[in-house]
Amino acid sequence: MAGKNWTKVIEEKGLTERRPALVKLGERDVLVVRSGGALFACANKCSHYGGPLSEGLVVGGEVICPLHNARFSMADGSLASPPGLREVAAFDVKSEGGEVFLREREASAPSRGRAGRNDPSVLVIGAGAAADMAADTLRAGGFGGSITLVTREKGLPYDRPTLSKDLIAGEAKPEWLPLREASFYKDREIEILNERTVTAFDPRTKSATLADGTILRGERVILATGALPRRLAVAGSDLPGLFYLRSLEDAQAIVEAAAGARRAVVVGSSFIGLEVASGLRARGLEVHVVAPERHPLIGVFGSRIAERIRRLHEENGVRFHLETMPVAVEGTRRAERLALSNGEKLEAELFVVGIGVLPAVDYLAESGLVEGGAVPVNEHLETPVPGVYAVGDIAAVPNPLTGDRARIEHWVVAQRHGMHAAREILGSSQPFRDPPFFWTMQYGSSFKYVGHARGSFELFYRCEPDTGPFAAGYYVKGRLAAVATLQRNRDVLVAGELLKAGRSITPEEFMKTEELDSFLS
Repeated sequence: MAGKNWTKVIEEKGLTERRPALVKLGERDVLVVRSGGALFACANKCSHYGGPLSEGLVVGGEVICPLHNARFSMADGSLASPPGLREVAAFDVKSEGGEVFLREREASAPSRGRAGRNDPSVLVIGAGAAADMAADTLRAGGFGGSITLVTREKGLPYDRPTLSKDLIAGEAKPEWLPLREASFYKDREIEILNERTVTAFDPRTKSATLADGTILRGERVILATGALPRRLAVAGSDLPGLFYLRSLEDAQAIVEAAAGARRAVVVGSSFIGLEVASGLRARGLEVHVVAPERHPLIGVFGSRIAERIRRLHEENGVRFHLETMPVAVEGTRRAERLALSNGEKLEAELFVVGIGVLPAVDYLAESGLVEGGAVPVNEHLETPVPGVYAVGDIAAVPNPLTGDRARIEHWVVAQRHGMHAAREILGSSQPFRDPPFFWTMQYGSSFKYVGHARGSFELFYRCEPDTGPFAAGYYVKGRLAAVATLQRNRDVLVAGELLKAGRSITPEEFMKTEELDSFLS
């Protein structure tokens, strides 16, 4: 019976404080950690993309995945922060005679359905990353009220980053995308209303009006409607053959069009645009990218890293048309050519536009909650109306380091917003302090970025960014504001912890310290 037998796995002298050790328990990979004088053990595989937690960072009783920064409690394996989707198994661990022993831990039953408490009803407008994580967090916390998600999309919440990263490239199938099985939502009594469009929201009564006249109410409301693609506004942009990527249906339409195409033009050098370019090259298409910038993503990464990204694409066959803009889409019955401001005309069978997104807030037009196209919230993600929260792409959230509000359009940020809003509903009063994190995968290279530094910044490097792995520190007014990396996972993990704690290190310390971990002690 599970939990009865102890197995020796390692000698305790083989453990280094806060450095995970990978061991075997039968056929299972398990990491063992000594932290603060105590021993912990949990499964090694992250519940997001299966990243090896043994290569991650241990901080404050939690282990952080080296791939995409999911966090898990070492004590019980519970999910502390997305993008992990569920807990990982924890193991009983003990030390005797200088040897470390493990055994299987009796699994506790997951929280399912309602706990019977007289909790308020929760209405979530949206069913993306933030909405899914909010619903899961509520039920995992024993929430007993009704939970309803309403969305214009079909099907279950799904892994949206995979659309541009793997689905376009042909490395993922649509059936892989749902975050969870339908039984997950059924067992936990989480209701999802699909293909329903919210046309208005009244914060006073906390009620949402649907296109068919139905009115939904919640005693607590989470606004999580995400964003919609910015449309190309030039002559001929309404012709068929011009595609945008936001939904699974959009991605499937692009894949179908790519099957009969020889050449594609991508408008915009955004993350989405460049990932689509990478994916279409994987399918063998000739790809041209049009953008007004001198280098792709120069405003995010700075010129040297942007040049590196440009070279990466050019080495893989992409042709750039930079410092120019579309002025017209030409064709008879469908898009056939793109006319540019520099006089060029690009012919193609497939055109994909990736020029950014706009928050999906039209339904809030009469609510009084929108300012400057977004929904400002406080450090608890709550709007000025008590009990109404805004999360994800539509939320303008205070930066704990500067106090300035920023709207961040990234998947992991949305998930963490959803988890935090749910915890607020469950009774937490902790401010949201997680620094933004995102990654982009292009031609097998994973560029990662933690923090927020836009506009004027100074750049300092650990390793030169022109070739090979690197870490770049972005300093605003003398303080570390963000870090970008390629194949230096530990640096981005440590930087995230420093930013979350409100700590900074000097540029000299950033560049010259062998291991940044020393600044966490």
